[in-house]
Amino acid sequence: MLHAPRAHLPLLALAAAAITLTALPAEAKVSLTKGRNLCVAAAEAREPAAESVNVRNKETTTSKTHIFYQLAVRFSDERSERLQCAVDRESGEVAITPAT
Repeated sequence: MLHAPRAHLPLLALAAAAITLTALPAEAKVSLTKGRNLCVAAAEAREPAAESVNVRNKETTTSKTHIFYQLAVRFSDERSERLQCAVDRESGEVAITPAT
């Protein structure tokens, strides 16, 4: 039976810990649902005369750092506006711009 020399045990433990740390996935603080809710609240605050704010779920995209939502805002006078909402996944910061 072969045994590793005791001098190598700390190195083996460090190597195992490094592999474990690099294998852990990055965990985002803002989920898709939370980001959606942040965007709707920000759009309602930006457009107080809005009758409704709808998220176009099929157009939602993500990156490692942000979630992007497309919003459709309807007003009581029958006009509508499209907005883009970006949520920082780490900080939860929201930025709304007119959709292009």
